[in-house]
Amino acid sequence: MTCSANVALPPVSAQQSAADMPVHEVRSGELRVSAVERGSLEAARTSDVYCQVEGQTTILSIKSEGTSVARGELVCQLDSASLRDQLVNQTIATRRAEAAYQNAKLAREAAEIAVAEYANGIFRQESYALKSQVVGARAAIQKAEERLERTKRAHKRVSEAAKAVTVKTPADIVAELDIEDRLEAAEVALQHEKETLELARSKLELLEKYTLPKTTKALKVEAERKRSDELARQSAWELEKSREDKLNKQIESCRIIAPGDGVIVYANNPNRPVRGQPRAQIEEGATVRPRQKILSIVDLSGPMQVNTKVHESIVDRINRGMKALVKVDALPSPALPGLVVRVAPLPDPGAMAAWDPKVYTTIVRLMDNQQGLRPGMTARVEILINDLANVLTVPIQAVLHLDGRDVVLVKKLDGTFERRDVVTGERSDKSIQIKDGLASGDAVALNPFALLSESERRQLPSSPTQPVIGQPGRPER
Repeated sequence: MTCSANVALPPVSAQQSAADMPVHEVRSGELRVSAVERGSLEAARTSDVYCQVEGQTTILSIKSEGTSVARGELVCQLDSASLRDQLVNQTIATRRAEAAYQNAKLAREAAEIAVAEYANGIFRQESYALKSQVVGARAAIQKAEERLERTKRAHKRVSEAAKAVTVKTPADIVAELDIEDRLEAAEVALQHEKETLELARSKLELLEKYTLPKTTKALKVEAERKRSDELARQSAWELEKSREDKLNKQIESCRIIAPGDGVIVYANNPNRPVRGQPRAQIEEGATVRPRQKILSIVDLSGPMQVNTKVHESIVDRINRGMKALVKVDALPSPALPGLVVRVAPLPDPGAMAAWDPKVYTTIVRLMDNQQGLRPGMTARVEILINDLANVLTVPIQAVLHLDGRDVVLVKKLDGTFERRDVVTGERSDKSIQIKDGLASGDAVALNPFALLSESERRQLPSSPTQPVIGQPGRPER
């Protein structure tokens, strides 16, 4: 469907220029939508080598830049003298900590043996001895009771015999006194044996009810204290051992081995001055810090890729797997096929201000390796976004944005121009798709700005809008 809107004729000056206005006849055709950017070549297989040594260290030796190396080959040697001195002292500290741990372990084992010794040995012996005393006291009481009973019977017989005698002889008196002494001694002996039994019983009760749990708990507390000391000594030993292992790894990290085959490229930044003078940051004798990049191993025989920057206005349309064409400036060969392999999720931190346009790093892998490609060569990258067939297109400069709408100026049969609202679609660097508002055969003005009145010109944006795909006036990088 075609819609048109007749507007008032432009001023006379504009009518005079309308006769000479070049036009473009609208036809159906193909439209290739692409994003064109510039970038630089780099090797797809690149291994970065960083300093893994803590604290600042010095490069003792390093292979020359551009040297071809094989995987596992020594490429750089860092100074490890101070680390080796630290390792000697740390080894001594580790051995001391290990000895302290072993002593604490033996002390803990001895404390645990003491718990078992008392519960299964000493307590049983003391308990058995007291139980034996109880049994002996009971037997002694029985004997004392029997002796007392015999003494009582004897005392009774002596008393009865004494009553039958009118005159007591000295022997009778001595016999009475002796039997009374024996009776008294038997009673005292019985009381003594009863007290001995009670004492043995109380000692056994004290041993079982109080001494056993108290001594057992005290020995267990001592065993737990020894265990805590052992764990502390073990932790200290493991800490010293980890420090020793760390120093060994640090010393091993001073020998930098090539992670793959390729050519050595130093990580020198020519834009970074040292004390006001431009100087290489990577060289023999230079000081490097932890996690500082020292060099890269670049595989020149492997695939190449282009590192380019995509504008924020079109980055949402660039996806991994899109096809691309890469034209290397230094080579006369035609464009090489490529494939988008990565689009950075965050913009590059190179903008001067927060409101500056942002660009996103995009990696395009070359599908074919051509002779003569070298890292750092500049290239033109065209990322193919869409291919449309049988669509109406007009030159991109023929479309204006007025009153919030896209418009074109269409030439009528009488030679004047009328303004039409159009619905635009995809666009390339030269053409834009017209979805509605024009028909095949219509002629549109190629320089519609010259046909606008002064009031209409003032309605145009005073500053360019955000760049879009193929928007005129956007410089090619």
